[in-house]
Amino acid sequence: MVVHDILVEIESFRRLIYRVEKRHDNWKISSMISINESDNLRPVIPGQVLKVDPKRLSKYRMSYQFLSYVWEEAGGQISHDLLGIDRPKEVEKIYQDAEKWLKK
Repeated sequence: MVVHDILVEIESFRRLIYRVEKRHDNWKISSMISINESDNLRPVIPGQVLKVDPKRLSKYRMSYQFLSYVWEEAGGQISHDLLGIDRPKEVEKIYQDAEKWLKK
């Protein structure tokens, strides 16, 4: 991926919560939830410098700020409502729901 004429790589850290169910003697994934933790953006070629405007970056959520930045640089839009550890109440609800589901 190229950002500001610099070849970059983006690395995203997430927690994945899978639910699996046995159907007709086969185990299948019935759902998967992704919780954004953090991300990084860096030049692929050592020595190159990628300049990112901190003011622009500050409008994105911390749990996926660089993913948002790169996505918008490419002309896309990204939801500001994705699950992320910067919204702990939402994440806690996901874990509570998963715990209830396990006890069924």
